Amino acid sequence: LIKKKNNKKVKNIFVSFGGFDKRNLAKFFLNSLLHKNCLLDRKFNIDLLVGNQPNDQINILNELIKKILINHKIKINLMVFPADYFKYLLKADLAIVSGGLTVFELISRGVPVIGLPQYKDQLKTLIKLKNKNIIKLGSLGMKLDKEKFVNLFNKMIASFENRSFLSKNSLKLFDRKGSERVLNILSSLFDKIFQYFK
Repeated sequence: LIKKKNNKKVKNIFVSFGGFDKRNLAKFFLNSLLHKNCLLDRKFNIDLLVGNQPNDQINILNELIKKILINHKIKINLMVFPADYFKYLLKADLAIVSGGLTVFELISRGVPVIGLPQYKDQLKTLIKLKNKNIIKLGSLGMKLDKEKFVNLFNKMIASFENRSFLSKNSLKLFDRKGSERVLNILSSLFDKIFQYFK
């Protein structure tokens, strides 16, 4: 397991909303970056990974990216399901994802996460993780709220303490030692059975 070392400054942001972006969360994310209050005065890199989408959807995302880059020094890389997906995930200092398996991959590595749900079952997952102080929820339930998201995005970029807090909590809960604990329990049971028949 490769655990993410927390950087004082955000250099790389990982953004992905699954193979099928039902709610156009990628578009919502980019539109949020165009909000007048969004903090884009720092240099950082955004890797936006999307699933197979129609060309017109990709064109809309590219147009939004062009608008964002006119007045800002950030970099945005739009990629359609790259083969080296995990390379981008591993270098993230902050991630914005929906509530599928990727959120668990990120938090088990200590990457701070802002969650945006695609479906109601994902919202339940994200709320449980939020209540354990492992992630931040970037929506008002299923409602996408640009103001809330931008305020949270700004806070997470600016505050090393907030990112570090989430990272430490996630690594405490998701230590990836579950298999080891199960084997220890089974070993203990076999020892007791063996002693019984001895």
